[in-house]
Amino acid sequence: MKNMNEKKIQLMEAGLSLFSIKGYHATSIQEITDEANMSKGSFYLYFQSKEKFIVTAFQYFHEKLANQLVQVDRETGSPRESLAKQTTVLFEYISKYRNFILTYFHESILIGEQMETLIQHIKKEKFHWICSHLESIYEDQIEPFLLDIVIQFEGLLSGYINWLLTEDVEFDFVQAGAFLIRRMDDLVNGMITKEEPALVTALSVNGNFQFEPMSIMEQIYLEINRLSLSEKQLNHLKEVWEALQKEIVKEESSEVMIQGLLVHFQQIPELIPYCEKLAKTVEIDLIGLE
Repeated sequence: MKNMNEKKIQLMEAGLSLFSIKGYHATSIQEITDEANMSKGSFYLYFQSKEKFIVTAFQYFHEKLANQLVQVDRETGSPRESLAKQTTVLFEYISKYRNFILTYFHESILIGEQMETLIQHIKKEKFHWICSHLESIYEDQIEPFLLDIVIQFEGLLSGYINWLLTEDVEFDFVQAGAFLIRRMDDLVNGMITKEEPALVTALSVNGNFQFEPMSIMEQIYLEINRLSLSEKQLNHLKEVWEALQKEIVKEESSEVMIQGLLVHFQQIPELIPYCEKLAKTVEIDLIGLE
């Protein structure tokens, strides 16, 4: 939250501290303002209600962490070192705010649609944070089973976070990041050596989760390479793929251009599901074919 008023931040820090000690429902607005050394009236200058306060505080809590992760990325050389250090920062942050996080879940704080939207946004950010770093570390090696690797890293990370939160387990946060990356090395090498097929692909996800367009484009390229077509046909599809990629990454891409390029893929049965996924993600309609 850029340029956020210092007094607003002061109130949120005070609130998070009190929620960690007393719980959300047992903490009054008066207590929050007393903790922040401010008048009760000042609370309503920034928040319409206690419910709006917790949503804003939760967003602040998330963005404060996100900013720390970005800073680590800027200051670190290799993708491997960056992800390891970011993982350390994540563990340290969760440990610091452990009581607040437990309070949120134990008290079943349900604030409505705005909080639900924020949580979905955070989930999506987490997925792309993991995905982009693993792709940077392992590059083309993991393209055939990228989602499997993302799920496995997320599982490892969530497992340690769960123990940190629920059991207050102690471990070396500095060593933890590098430790988890080495475990991913073992998993990736094992899947490559044993030529494991992907268990989960973009087509396997039937919920509301939205992939970034380029994730689906990568899946399309892999599928093109699996097709039993002539070299001329394959080269044509790859040229279409390159043109489509250039169009999608534009700040103002052309819906008509994307629709026209996807028609080439829609004529290949194996590529139709990917076309549908991509069209849904970029919010366009496919051109109907006879």
